[in-house]
Amino acid sequence: MASERRHLIATRNGAVHLRVFGDGPPLVGLHASPRSSLDLVPLAERLSNRFTVILVDTPGYGWSDPLPFEQPYAEDFADAIAEALEGFGVLGAAFYAAHTGAQIALEIGARHPHLISGLVADGLPLLTPAERETWLAGTIPDLEVKADGSHLTWIWSRARDGAVFMPFNIVGTSARSARAFPPVELIDRAALEILRAGQHWRDGYFAAFRHETAEKLKSFSTRIRFTCRDGDALLPHLQRLPAGTETEVLPAHIDAWAQRIGDLALAWPAGSIKACAPPPQPRRLVMIAGRAIQVRRCMGPGPTIVLLTSPYRAGRNLRPTLQRLNGRADLLQIDLPGTGGSDAPASPGAEPMIEALAELIRQEARPPGVILGEDASSRLAQALSQRFATTAMGFGNPGPEAQPCLAPDLHGGHLMKAWWHERDRLLWDDEERKRPRAHPTGHDPHQLQRGTLDLLEARGFDADSLEAIRRLPRPANWTDHGRAGDVGFPDALLGLRRHDGN
Repeated sequence: MASERRHLIATRNGAVHLRVFGDGPPLVGLHASPRSSLDLVPLAERLSNRFTVILVDTPGYGWSDPLPFEQPYAEDFADAIAEALEGFGVLGAAFYAAHTGAQIALEIGARHPHLISGLVADGLPLLTPAERETWLAGTIPDLEVKADGSHLTWIWSRARDGAVFMPFNIVGTSARSARAFPPVELIDRAALEILRAGQHWRDGYFAAFRHETAEKLKSFSTRIRFTCRDGDALLPHLQRLPAGTETEVLPAHIDAWAQRIGDLALAWPAGSIKACAPPPQPRRLVMIAGRAIQVRRCMGPGPTIVLLTSPYRAGRNLRPTLQRLNGRADLLQIDLPGTGGSDAPASPGAEPMIEALAELIRQEARPPGVILGEDASSRLAQALSQRFATTAMGFGNPGPEAQPCLAPDLHGGHLMKAWWHERDRLLWDDEERKRPRAHPTGHDPHQLQRGTLDLLEARGFDADSLEAIRRLPRPANWTDHGRAGDVGFPDALLGLRRHDGN
């Protein structure tokens, strides 16, 4: 299996996430909405011996930041992706783009022609005015986060029906895909993509349904091949292209599909990738031993505070903290391997994780003044403090926290299980729900949503590694910081720095 390199590229409107495989001339892959680049990883792995395959998370999806516009257009997505590809050094690449990604690729070709030498437009939507009106009316409702978690049922239904019908809300023969029902793991991944995107899950749809695709094709001068995979619900759209247009039905089998895409891309002039160093940004990915670890950084005076969030938490809850601390303290927050935006560790156990974290701290920080660990991460903080001859402090729950089994359930019950587990954690100080929290925050549905997503993403955290971490010694120093996402957490960190004399 080809190794994957991940990058966050800074643009004027946020970070764009890239997955990169292989070596050779560049081939850029753009996914359908509301999915992410993960959909195209099987393709990238099969083509990595012929190309440098660069998979892009459309802004607002996967690990890319959303665009700061209300209902962005395909042109907005195209400009952001073009800026990221230029920042990565891409010039004259072949493109493979699916569904809404193909519409964005058309805009890249029209607005940034130096980036693209040819395009495989796979399943390009060509909507009639009636379809455009119907799809806009029923396909993209507002995702209202509800305190009882009932919106998760809708998300699961959307993910399940989206695997069978296009659009998902038209349950009938006309919208039915001819493909077999996918494995539950793929439905689960689709549901998590919607959870990550939140209110921005609709942005790609709005852009696609408002896009004047037929008109854009008239002025598109880059080489283009119109294709659609056998069984795709958009296969009939090939017949809507102008008479005489050369089209091709791609095989459904992954190996034959990838082989044909590679053959088409090699027929175009080869592009290039110019090595360049992307500018630093508050959220970035650091490659350690071939694995990406996501960090968030705010710069300020004093020695660095290293913050290891809980094994079941990610740093997305800390955005307000980082904003308040920026310029006032030097903080390095780390998503543990296997949680949040960090890759799963290469090998299980506590020691490989400690080694990876130690190397990351050496690369990213001045000598740390204190290493702070939440919950079981406090034990990792203690081990790391010995490496750097500094202070370790713990906060949160020092004991083992029972976690529910969140294996994907075909009926979506694991989503609700994660939701209620998170709500109980925010309302109670004990697993038996006998000691209410003094300052409960379980009434905030958006905080619950973030915590639920944290739990579901942390399924990549190896259970044996967690057990090995729990056998490590805990720090002697323990501080009452509450939780990393609590409102008073920034002031607590500043107080900790003053307490240490910094």
